Amino acid sequence: MKNTFKKTLPLGAALLAASFTTEGAAMAEGFDPTFKFFGLAELRVASASGAVSSFDGGFGKLRFGEDASGTADQHLRLTEISGTIRSQLTSSLMAQVTAQYNADAPNDIDVIEAFVRWRPVSTSRTRFSLKAGAMFPKVSFENTGRAWSNVYTVTNSAANTWIAEEFRPVGLELSLQYRGDDCDLFGMAGTFIANDRSGVALAFRGWTLNAQEVGLWGELPIADLPPGREGEVNQPFIEADDKPGFSLGLNLHHDLWGEFSLYAADNRADTTVVSSHGRLWRTRFINGAYGRDFGEWRLGGQLMYGDTITTPTNNDAIIVGTEFLAVSGLIARDFGQKIRVAVRPEYFEQEDISTAPPAPDLDESGYAVTAAVTYRLSKHLHLTGEWVHTDAKRYNKGDPTTVELDEDLLQLNIQARF
Repeated sequence: MKNTFKKTLPLGAALLAASFTTEGAAMAEGFDPTFKFFGLAELRVASASGAVSSFDGGFGKLRFGEDASGTADQHLRLTEISGTIRSQLTSSLMAQVTAQYNADAPNDIDVIEAFVRWRPVSTSRTRFSLKAGAMFPKVSFENTGRAWSNVYTVTNSAANTWIAEEFRPVGLELSLQYRGDDCDLFGMAGTFIANDRSGVALAFRGWTLNAQEVGLWGELPIADLPPGREGEVNQPFIEADDKPGFSLGLNLHHDLWGEFSLYAADNRADTTVVSSHGRLWRTRFINGAYGRDFGEWRLGGQLMYGDTITTPTNNDAIIVGTEFLAVSGLIARDFGQKIRVAVRPEYFEQEDISTAPPAPDLDESGYAVTAAVTYRLSKHLHLTGEWVHTDAKRYNKGDPTTVELDEDLLQLNIQARF
């Protein structure tokens, strides 16, 4: 991560200087900065069967699975503690940092998001804002809770699991908002660094479904791919080629039509560069999401399509990589103020586009169904019971055998919000 620090520290210093300068001016004008703290803690009881999890070297799609002897994996654990500090430094400048304890991560404590936003006060229909730092992209109407948590289910969709684990823009985003009588329209353009290894775990181990966010200094395991890849991990948030990526986004909120979101990104990684963490991968994707409320009902959907490749010999004609697709739908209903029921079916696949012989086996296809019932014990305490079923196949290129995965996960999650 040394290269990342070299690039982000000057930016951070400039942002802090601007923050203090603006804050000083605001204080002179009588503005009192405000500080708020938000947090959550999760305790989970889980029982899973079907396949060894990728966290333990297998190809399982879920966080928990059978162990090497075929025994169902059962856990009682504190899975997460997250805290967010948000400060309104002036009427126009806000800063936010979110740190997390994650029992599944090699670094137990890490920062998952940190940014400042400058949004001048405007009384007209249009206004703009500028964000700088590390931030989650606006790709989902499900993950709107604290620390990018899902407000409908415990387990994220396949697409949002990958975002939380391997894609985190570190850079600048310029947004323009138009406020109409019955709609709001947002347009965004951004540039970012420190995503040069995003997509490696997705390519090698395939899609997964879990509820973790990898921190900016974090890493995640890759399935044990022979020969010689046993115990390998990926650290996605590094910068090694001095080439920034870019992103574009469009969001529409309409009183009658609902919410629409489009987001596209390209990390523009130079695949001829080999960093201390391994060769760089170029990853591009486009994501679309939709959500609408019908009284107590909520309907939504999400589609992600992209590709990720590397060139093991620096020859552009010889690549290792995959095209990926994930589609999901959401149906949720609130029963009064206490109970929420949600069901999310989804389909995911990868198509191997490698031309390097011999290449890893990157083909797969599968589906998943997640059903969750949340009971609000109080304003600060939520109890969620969830069942997740996945059925997937991983195709071995040049071999008639296929890795078939049939998995089930039952879990009870207690979430405290404070």
